[in-house]
Amino acid sequence: MRFVLSLCLALGLVAGFSSAQEKTPAKKKSDKPLIPEKAVPGYTVKKLEGFHLLISDETTKHLDDQFERKPMEVLELELKGIARVVTSRQLKILQTIAIFVEWDDPEAHPANTGGVVVARYWYDSGNGIGMFREGRNPLKANNVEILTMKFLTEKWQPGKSNEQLILLHEVSHAIHNHLVGGRNPIVQAAYQQAMDRKLYDEVKHVSGRTQRAYAATSDHEYFAELSCAYLDKCAFFPFTREELKSHDPVGFKLMEQVWGKSDNRSAKAKAAMQVAAKSSPKTEPPSKPSAPPTSPKDQESAAEQKLELIDILIKSGKTDKARERLQDLIKAYPETKSAGKAKELLDKLK
Repeated sequence: MRFVLSLCLALGLVAGFSSAQEKTPAKKKSDKPLIPEKAVPGYTVKKLEGFHLLISDETTKHLDDQFERKPMEVLELELKGIARVVTSRQLKILQTIAIFVEWDDPEAHPANTGGVVVARYWYDSGNGIGMFREGRNPLKANNVEILTMKFLTEKWQPGKSNEQLILLHEVSHAIHNHLVGGRNPIVQAAYQQAMDRKLYDEVKHVSGRTQRAYAATSDHEYFAELSCAYLDKCAFFPFTREELKSHDPVGFKLMEQVWGKSDNRSAKAKAAMQVAAKSSPKTEPPSKPSAPPTSPKDQESAAEQKLELIDILIKSGKTDKARERLQDLIKAYPETKSAGKAKELLDKLK
C-alpha cells in the first residue's frame, strides 16, 4: 500500500512539475560575458561550446603535454556530448554556470578507497558561505569542479574504453539545483519510494560486483544517477533508459518530465560520442597540419579559437611553444583578423 501511495504521489507531483516548467518565462539574453577574463586569480577564463571554463594555472601548464588527444579536445568532446542530450532550455542554464578545471587535486584520490573522484558539483544553499567556513573557495559554490583533468584526459585517449559522458552526473546536479530545485518534493518522493522498495540496495556495478547503488546515497545522487541512465549510461544498474523504465517506473517518469521523452536525441548522442571516442584526435604533428576551413567565416572562427589557446600558453609561460603556434596560425589563416593579432603578439615575444 505504501508503494502505491508513493507512486501516486510521485506521479502527481511530476505532473505538477511539468506544468510549472511550461509557465516559467525565459530569461532575457545578455551580451555581457558571464565571467570577466581576470576575475579569478589563478585561473584562465575560456568559453568552449558555450560553456564557461575556469582553467587553473596548473592545468594550463599541462595543456600541451604529450597526450595524443589533448585536454582541451577532451573537454570539447564531453561538452558536445552533454549539449546533444539535454534540451535547449537546459543547455542555456548549464551555460550560465562555471566549470572549474583542476589538473590533479589530491581530493580526487580519497584515501583507502582505490577510486577516483573525477568531478563534483558544489551544492551550497548559502551561496558559498558554507564553503568559505570550511576553508574552500566560495566561488565554486553551485558550480562544477573537475578535480582531475589528468584522469579525464587519460580516459579519452584513443583505444581506451570510454562509454560514458563522465561530466553528465555533475551537470545533472546543476539542473537539479538550478531548474528543478534542490529540495524539490517530486524528487524526494521518487527517491523515497525507491528506498522503501529497496530498489537500489543490491545492484550490479559495471565492474561485475554486486553492491549498494550510489543512487541510494541521497535524493540528489538518485536524481543524478538516474539522469545518467536515462540520457547516456550509468555505472550501476539500471545502466540504461530501458532498464530504468522496468526497474524503477516512478524514477523513469520523473526523468521523462525533467529531460523530455526524446529517445532519438539520446540515441544519436550516444552514437556520435562512440564515433568521437574512436576517431583520431584533432591534434596533428607540426609537420602535418590539418587543412584549414575554406569559408571566411569558418576561418575566422577557427583562427580565433587557436589564438585563445595560444594566449593560454603565453600566460602559462610557454613562450617558445606560443611562438611556434603563432607562426602556424599566420601561415594557415593569413587573411583573418586573428592573424593580424598573432603578428602583433609575435613581435612582443621576440
